Amino acid sequence: MSPGAPRLEVQFLPAREGDAIWLRWTGDDGAPHQAIIDMGKEETGRALVERFRALPEDQRVFDLLVVTHMDGDHIGGVLTCVSDAKEPVPGLVFRDVWFNGWPHLHGERAPDPLEAGPAAEPLEAGPEAEPLGPAAEPLGAGPEAEPLGPAAEPLGPAAEPLGPVQGERLTRWLMAQSWNAAFGRGPVVRPDDAVAAPVDLPGGVRLTVLGPTQDRLTALIGSWRRDVEKALAKGTLDWASPGLDLSDLPVPGAQPLGADAEVVDEFEPGFEPLGPATPPVLETPADLEELAATPVSLDSSGANGASIVLLLEWHGRRLLLTGDAFADDVLAGLVALRAAETGEALSGSGADEGAPDAGAGGEAAGG
Repeated sequence: MSPGAPRLEVQFLPAREGDAIWLRWTGDDGAPHQAIIDMGKEETGRALVERFRALPEDQRVFDLLVVTHMDGDHIGGVLTCVSDAKEPVPGLVFRDVWFNGWPHLHGERAPDPLEAGPAAEPLEAGPEAEPLGPAAEPLGAGPEAEPLGPAAEPLGPAAEPLGPVQGERLTRWLMAQSWNAAFGRGPVVRPDDAVAAPVDLPGGVRLTVLGPTQDRLTALIGSWRRDVEKALAKGTLDWASPGLDLSDLPVPGAQPLGADAEVVDEFEPGFEPLGPATPPVLETPADLEELAATPVSLDSSGANGASIVLLLEWHGRRLLLTGDAFADDVLAGLVALRAAETGEALSGSGADEGAPDAGAGGEAAGG
């Protein structure tokens, strides 16, 4: 590919069972752009800090950071790399951050920093930051980050495994950032039986939100409140989103919910099983066929169901970024997209109608 020619690079960073996807592209003018989709676990974020520091400072500007959902293997690295970083990376800028927090579970917009006042220090610059210069190096340039081996630093004993708590830690930083700016600080969702208007990024990248729906976010309200209450009572969290009414919370050390308290919530919180205890043996095509025929249980994790699903379009190519979304939800989003593109009316869930092709060179990526 000749210098300055349009190109799109997709790099899947080592993130253990999580996701961390680095996108870089150039437009027709040759100017480089980049975005990050999730940052894996907390140890992944620490490795990314070193990777960002290895870049020239004028190449640390990102058009977008997407945190697909609150699971620790997607949001954890954002905490250690960005929001909770003890020493922020100089010049590291995200022009917009897409993440659905507490206000978005209710279909509301996040408070504007000009109205609510700064809740955390921003990362030095905002949307007006200078674009990356044409001399920006591709991803392969510069020292490679060391792979995350088994000796990676474990989470401390006070670490919270609960996604809502990590969501609140991120929210505290986001309050003073460009948060869901493309959506007026409102939720990143797909309307029921429709698709959201696409968002155009500099350099010719177009993003269409295929999920979640508002119902998937609303289903998290009970577990989000419960987990935040518990963390505040234990002292492992000292801040909560505006509008999260915790005025009746007991003093630290007390149990925020009685043993007989009823919590209305569609999903149960807790840890998510990550694959079989014994990895399958895949040595022959027959092994693969046997694995494909193995019955699996449907995912019921509320956090996964709330994943931001994106269709990326660039110069006639399409890339599907699914996070950990439910397969049926991804299909419903694709069917809604096809209906919007063809003018066809949706019938039922659309699952029996099939899904549109991903397009020339289309790919799917995600957990």
